[in-house]
Amino acid sequence: MKQQINRILVAAGLIFLAGCAGQVNMNPTIESAHDIVAERGIVVARVVNAGSFQMPFNQLTLTPENLNASKTIKPERLTAKDQFSGGYTVFAAQVPPGTYMVSDVRSFYIIGDYIYSKFVSAPDDLGTFTVEAGQVTDIGTLVHYPKSMGEKYQDILLRVPEQHASTALDAHFAFLKGRFNNPNRWNEDGLASDRELLFSQVVQSPVSYTDKLKLSDGSVLFFNRLGTVLERDPAGNFSAGGVTSNLAFTDVKALSTGGLVVAAPEGKVFHRDAGKQWHDWSLDADLHVHAVREVNEGAIDVLTSRNDELIVFRRDSQVSTWQEMNRYNYIKGWASLPRVVDPRKSSTKKIYPRRILSANFFSDNDQTWVKITTQSMASQAALGSGGEPVYFRFNSADWTVGKFEDDPDDIYLMNAGLRTLKVERSNSWWSGANIDFFRKDQATDSWVEISKKLLFCKEEVTTNLACTNGSKAVKSKSKSFYFNGAPLFSDDLNAVASVSVSNYDFWTSERSSESYLVTTNDGGQTWANTGKAFPKEYCTALVPEVTDRLLISCNGATLDFYESADQGESWQQVRYHEEF
Repeated sequence: MKQQINRILVAAGLIFLAGCAGQVNMNPTIESAHDIVAERGIVVARVVNAGSFQMPFNQLTLTPENLNASKTIKPERLTAKDQFSGGYTVFAAQVPPGTYMVSDVRSFYIIGDYIYSKFVSAPDDLGTFTVEAGQVTDIGTLVHYPKSMGEKYQDILLRVPEQHASTALDAHFAFLKGRFNNPNRWNEDGLASDRELLFSQVVQSPVSYTDKLKLSDGSVLFFNRLGTVLERDPAGNFSAGGVTSNLAFTDVKALSTGGLVVAAPEGKVFHRDAGKQWHDWSLDADLHVHAVREVNEGAIDVLTSRNDELIVFRRDSQVSTWQEMNRYNYIKGWASLPRVVDPRKSSTKKIYPRRILSANFFSDNDQTWVKITTQSMASQAALGSGGEPVYFRFNSADWTVGKFEDDPDDIYLMNAGLRTLKVERSNSWWSGANIDFFRKDQATDSWVEISKKLLFCKEEVTTNLACTNGSKAVKSKSKSFYFNGAPLFSDDLNAVASVSVSNYDFWTSERSSESYLVTTNDGGQTWANTGKAFPKEYCTALVPEVTDRLLISCNGATLDFYESADQGESWQQVRYHEEF
């Protein structure tokens, strides 16, 4: 019944959206020079999401200046290139000549019975630009930023000033750059200094982080989607720095030398030495950097891809150039291990190119391997599903590659205070909070799944299997929860965690959640509510990298931080989000 209602709602939504789509002209991103129509101009753009919601903005709507001149003139809606990673999307679509302004950016997806849609409107002072037939207009990078306003927030859309922005032409549309070396830009309106001020305020006031890293000296780094790095030193003091990537980091690694390396899309690689000075080690802009690995003291390997090809590079801190170590293609195999087709098979099935979706390093005991996930060129890369993994072991010295007889297990580990947990996470876009943790049982040398259940008597959390309802004893109700970050273990069995329970009213379609500070003394098999309140309703993200107290962030709303030295009895704000 519920599934039928969902399908009816989706069908009704599609009818409504079809009507909306009829009010605009839909323009896909062009894939090659063969798609270019001489009578139209090409608009190139990048849209970055600096907030915390998951789905990329895959539509960009432009309003022509002469919209009201004729009923046949409609807004132009651009659809993104279908290759998303790092919280951003790129566009290169053809539209009629004229003067335009940005109307909005939109995140819109239909997946099974679900419709996901989010609009962010552009301000009137974003500016205008001119499109000429047979020419490219590059409007650079637009940033969505959820601006904190007390207990609420306001979605704003801003332009990255040209002196801070790399162009999407270099990284994603080389076939256009070769034909159009001098693209048009925004029309001058005298507001450049205002935009520079707004952009600097946004960069200095991140509202979320996508990754964390604890250094050997006890410092904890928080990495933001615009390249900002927030650092908490061992004394508890916060400072902000970063690199000019304007994109979310794809990987971060601490080095044995005391430095660290961060990687981002579009060839971005930055090295911070032991003296905390940043150095730009970036590769070609059309390379996507997936993962970083320290080979030995001062030397690193990176996994990069360009369309259907994976390329491995190495660099030593004492050398100023990158060395190519190997490369992989789904059809050809590795340069050092080509794919072999059995000549005895007369009707060998044709092999089609596959996009490199992701690549990661793994190691266990004396083995080191790489996992490469590929995807059909016709699939939607944005949804993070449908990939086909392959595994190869390699020799760190020279990157000679070998096959496994049996695929190894992927082991993702996460800091959980004084212990480390194994992590399993769904790839589905709607289950971003659906993380399963496993604790290593020392007695059996096996991984034990940590429970995600709370028992309730009426609306109160309990540890009792039975509740009292008047004179009757009734069974307590079990509800699933999700973790707001990894638990903080103080030993093998004792831990504290921030968790949330989702509630859904089928008849009103209203969703709500309740967060709890819970503890366990049996390694996560059962959890008990402490009854202690969080500093604010939306400040529930526990930071287990800090072990001598509880540190909570308001990740996703602001980057305010609160700490408690008495296990949540009281909270003190230790970092303030900068309002502007």
